[in-house]
Amino acid sequence: MFGIGIYRHGEKPGTLTAEWLDNRMVDAGVRAGTGFAQNGPTNGFVGDYDITYEAGDQRVDLKLTIRADGPNFRLQWLKDDVLIDEGIAFQSADTLILGYQST
Repeated sequence: MFGIGIYRHGEKPGTLTAEWLDNRMVDAGVRAGTGFAQNGPTNGFVGDYDITYEAGDQRVDLKLTIRADGPNFRLQWLKDDVLIDEGIAFQSADTLILGYQST
């Protein structure tokens, strides 16, 4: 499984909004999903978050870690403390643009 997504800062400090799409969604003809992250840092993207993703009637709660890697970023998503996805990203204006794949 692989996908793409974007994160933007939410209205409240320490939050992010997300839009994402993976190859399974494309195969099924499903629209991009959304997400909301909280409990993160008050500025920038680097940090640890609790994030909920939704697509159609599906919902999943994950832990998201974003780390700087030079001018870019590395991302990890964990479910029940198990690494399930990894990704890379770059920042364009106030948006983090990312790609990811299952581990």
